[in-house]
Amino acid sequence: MLTQKKSFLQDWIHKERIPGKVQAWFSIPLDPQLCDFRLIQVQRGSKKMLSIEATVPKISPPVVVLDIYEQLRKEHLQVLRNSISQIWFRAIGEGSYALLIQANINTSLIAKAYKSFLFFLKKTHPEILCCHRVQSATLFDPSNPYKARLKLDYGPTLLPLAGSPFYFHILDWTPYCKSTWLKLPERIKNFIHPSKDDCLLEFHAASAYIGASLAPYFKSVDTVDSFEYSKISAQKNASKIKSLYVHQEVLNEKFLQNFFSKQIGESKWTILLNPPTTQRLNRKIISILVGCRPERILLITGDLESASKNIKAFRQEGFMLRKTLPIDTNPNSNHFELAFLFVPDRANLLGKVKLKQG
Repeated sequence: MLTQKKSFLQDWIHKERIPGKVQAWFSIPLDPQLCDFRLIQVQRGSKKMLSIEATVPKISPPVVVLDIYEQLRKEHLQVLRNSISQIWFRAIGEGSYALLIQANINTSLIAKAYKSFLFFLKKTHPEILCCHRVQSATLFDPSNPYKARLKLDYGPTLLPLAGSPFYFHILDWTPYCKSTWLKLPERIKNFIHPSKDDCLLEFHAASAYIGASLAPYFKSVDTVDSFEYSKISAQKNASKIKSLYVHQEVLNEKFLQNFFSKQIGESKWTILLNPPTTQRLNRKIISILVGCRPERILLITGDLESASKNIKAFRQEGFMLRKTLPIDTNPNSNHFELAFLFVPDRANLLGKVKLKQG
């Protein structure tokens, strides 16, 4: 699979004439205990039934998923089973999970069956740290959680992240497979080489896991996300880090102008962008980011179509693409991401290239 990804990347680089050095692929072997699973209601002919879905290809479901699936197939839980749209098993690591259930519990009979199911979970599966219901007009997805609400049942809503000192809210974003992501902050540090006098501004930060992990290597870290539950988890992670500041805002001109107008001194800023695929960077935002005069801009994306346009836009704004880091986010799939490091063109190399081409 990695060989195919490497070939695809090389073809894209050649076709789009992507400049800069491409570093070695960053890939961490999959840990099945760090992979999410779900049960989802599917249509099979004229019947609806719950089906086990591995969000990461070629990963077998753990025993706890199989056991809960079999429990829901029992006759006394039929009314509950029929009301369920999906159940997310959000991996926490070391065999523990948080359950997130999307169901239409609208009768006393279904409510009674649900109460019986919760009793089964508490009695039989201590590795299920919590179980809560999610309410959403469409199928909830942890990769795009922004319009969901939570109804509490039992257990915490802030959950530990795989042996790290950090947490995430059960409705907040984390990848389906966390193996590579959990190791990503250290690789980013070695990719950008920050100094103790540098400051970090991270957008689309979710729980602020990356920013919190990088805090020891920066003078200060500011994390930004517009999502309410991201703020909750980020504040939890910032509670023990004096240099970490959390903002519930969106990436726009007003926020950037207000933020940088309050900065005093000659700090060198790194701006980290990791937008979801539904939120592409446009030319205006790129122009505004460059106007803040950061020392470097790091863009992480799996959207190669928009990446080509972004690279051209940054170059036109006077920022060079210095190097690219391929990130194998899911070794069992075709998906990968790229981290692009842009720096100011202080030597006017881009201008010289234009003159040479002219």
